[in-house]
Amino acid sequence: MCNREVLLIFDLDDFLPFRLHLAAESTSQRFYPQYRDVFKINRTEWRVFFHIGQHGPITANRISRMSRLEKSKISRAITKLEERGWVERSYSQGHRRSHDLLLTHNGTETFQALAEMAAQFNDMLEEHLGKGEMKKILEQLRSLEDRINQLPEAD
Repeated sequence: MCNREVLLIFDLDDFLPFRLHLAAESTSQRFYPQYRDVFKINRTEWRVFFHIGQHGPITANRISRMSRLEKSKISRAITKLEERGWVERSYSQGHRRSHDLLLTHNGTETFQALAEMAAQFNDMLEEHLGKGEMKKILEQLRSLEDRINQLPEAD
């Protein structure tokens, strides 16, 4: 089968993982410069920081499960957030080898400022898309996640 025949049976533009990736990257690239320029953090640090802020105290393993980020990337992000004085570790109750991550006082203030920035960005998207469309997209994405998570694990 030549490449042209393969192209006729498979169109990347209709490949759901590709479309989801493009949509995620497009929105993320619009928001990233706003918090990067003000808070000097990268996208992984932002994601880890928000999981700690919303769900803390939380372990790095739980962040990995919730965010689908690689543990090594999470570890590097945690180190940077600790260096900035935004996050601290404490021993997890009942698990001496595991640490709970939580925001410091300075981290809480920063989290509130970043959360406000994220809310404004989300409001801008909702205004652009329309409230009904935004709600529909979010419902469909949650449904898709639920259904994908019900599929058998890939080898």
